[in-house]
Amino acid sequence: MAYPKGAKPSHLLSWAHFVELLKLDAPLERSFYEPQATRDKWPVPELQMQMESFL
Repeated sequence: MAYPKGAKPSHLLSWAHFVELLKLDAPLERSFYEPQATRDKWPVPELQMQMESFL
């Protein structure tokens, strides 16, 4: 539901990144962290840390 059929999420993120992003309830938060993780090439543990610290 968060990524509708036909939507093109970043091919630069792994499946594990999307599992973490889908844990966010707010689409606005997801739309913030997805490009950040892509641009800064965050590994999954870094993405988790940033999400937990409410970057």
